[in-house]
Amino acid sequence: MLYNHFKNESLSDNVNHTNTERVLFFLAEQYQSINRKIYIEKAHVMQVLEYITLKSVISTLVGGLLGYGYYRFVGCRSGACPISSNPYISTIYGSVLGFVWTMK
Repeated sequence: MLYNHFKNESLSDNVNHTNTERVLFFLAEQYQSINRKIYIEKAHVMQVLEYITLKSVISTLVGGLLGYGYYRFVGCRSGACPISSNPYISTIYGSVLGFVWTMK
């Protein structure tokens, strides 16, 4: 809003600007800079969301279920096996493998 008011003028003009006008110019430039950064961040978030597809989410969940199933039906009860002796670790391991499987 401030930027639109002052966009036709610049500080390099041969006009003597008051301190208030200089502050308004500065704030208007900062406002535009912040808006550009937010737009770039939104574009980056949209690229990330486009990359994470439904296929990768489903395969991550299926991998987690298969990891837990491996613990439940095949797992090591003695505690000597680092992955299959803990349900949390086997589920996370299966989820990571399911996600990696969908990577291109």
